[in-house]
Formats: sequence, structure tokens, C-alpha cells
Amino acid sequence: MNFKNTTILAMFFCLIVPFVLLNNFYPFWRFGMFAEPVKSQVQTEKFKIYRFSPSNPPKYFSPEKIGFDENQFLYLARNYYYKSQTTFFLKEVARLYSKKYSQSSSQKVKKLHPKKEVAKEIWKLYRVVVTQQIQQINNAQKDSTLVTSIHVHGFE
Repeated sequence: MNFKNTTILAMFFCLIVPFVLLNNFYPFWRFGMFAEPVKSQVQTEKFKIYRFSPSNPPKYFSPEKIGFDENQFLYLARNYYYKSQTTFFLKEVARLYSKKYSQSSSQKVKKLHPKKEVAKEIWKLYRVVVTQQIQQINNAQKDSTLVTSIHVHGFE
């Protein structure tokens, strides 16, 4: 064969061979030295804040109350968790909440009980890890861990 035909044939194989190997050999290359191993389960991580007060049952704190989207809140919580600054994060969330709701709740408390002291609440940040098998999406395991807790003045 001459050089021109060899070049055309080589280009043809360079275009076709990857699609043939994609089904046959490439899946085995993922187990190479630097490849990420195949996972049989998916793990997601969520952070939740609960407010505990002596007189009321525990309340779930929704990030929308302080103007955060759920994804923004999870991003910030994860960021502070891995920096080991969860107490600071929880204090800032409580401060934002108190800034937004302290005037309305303190006015209600003063009208109802002018001399009564507002009870303290305990805010707790939990890390919830959900593990699901890829083949069995309906079967999920949940594991929650108390990350940190703080004492703040109660709100309505």
C-alpha cells in the first residue's frame, strides 16, 4: 500500500476503534492504578438544626426562615463542618434568626408576660448520613450524629 492509503486507513481506524473498544476494553481500564473504584452504594449528607425548649416539643429549624435556600444551607453547613467550625456556624444561624424574629417575639412576650423571663433554648446541629444501595434505591440506611449544640434565648 502506498502512504496515502495507509494514512486514510489509519485515520479511519482512529475514528472507529474507540467506539468498538468502548464496549469491550475501556470498562476494564477503570480499575487501573489511579482509577476510582466502583461504588455499590450512594451516600448523601444532610445537616439539620433542631430547637429544644423546656416548654415545647423539639422544632425543626427551616433555613427558609432566615432567607437561605436548602442547598445554600447544606453547602455552608458542610463547609463549616469540615473546617471544624460548627459551633460558630450554629451561633451565626441563631444570631440571624434572632435578628429577624427578636423584635416581634419580644413584643409578644412583653404583652403576654411583662415580667416573665424568656426561657433559654438549646439549638442542636445534626449531621444525617443517608446510605443507599444502588440496586435497591428504596432501601436506605440513615445515621445521625449530634455535631454541636448551643444555648440561646428563646423565641416564639
